[in-house]
Amino acid sequence: MMPFPGGQKQSAIREWAALTTQILEQAQTLIDNFARVRRVAGYNDLDTLIDNTEAGQLVGDSGLTKEQAVTVRAILSSFGVWLETPLPDTPAPGASITPIAGMSRRG
Repeated sequence: MMPFPGGQKQSAIREWAALTTQILEQAQTLIDNFARVRRVAGYNDLDTLIDNTEAGQLVGDSGLTKEQAVTVRAILSSFGVWLETPLPDTPAPGASITPIAGMSRRG
């Protein structure tokens, strides 16, 4: 059990709530950075740069080889799909919400 300030003990649900709050705050930062990556890639046609790079060569001055860049792009694409994939039984049995909607809704 994580102690409260002053040495008090924290309940499991309070510990869970504190930790999930931290995780969700970090997820929000990740999602915001992900949106920026998509925007930078799209407006600068980085997919074309990646695709036109020869195998084994660095993509521009990124420090990434074509293979590394393709892998990163695939991971981020999958992450984007997951953000829009409905999660079953949320917020209630039989209902669904996407991760991005769950992170974005207020109230």
